Amino acid sequence: MADIKDASLATTGRERIEWAAGEMPVLAQIRERFEKERPLQGIRIAACLHVTTETANLMETLAAGAQRYCCRVQPVVDPRRRGRRAHRAERRRDVRDQG
Repeated sequence: MADIKDASLATTGRERIEWAAGEMPVLAQIRERFEKERPLQGIRIAACLHVTTETANLMETLAAGAQRYCCRVQPVVDPRRRGRRAHRAERRRDVRDQG
């Protein structure tokens, strides 16, 4: 079971994940297909990655039948404690890493 440092951030985190899902239409199509076909039924997937709203959506997509195990490799920054500049810098890094 995971330790939760601040459960009050759960609602904000869920909202951010849902917003990101709306920005990822191809992943949404894959999720719909996986929910119907369940191609990952019985498969275990383990991931050690920097958890972002995008990777959270990927893990939710893989949930269609698969058992998921995920750990984070970098500390999560409370969005209330960082400025807009830090958030924009993080988004630029994420975009570069995806390309």
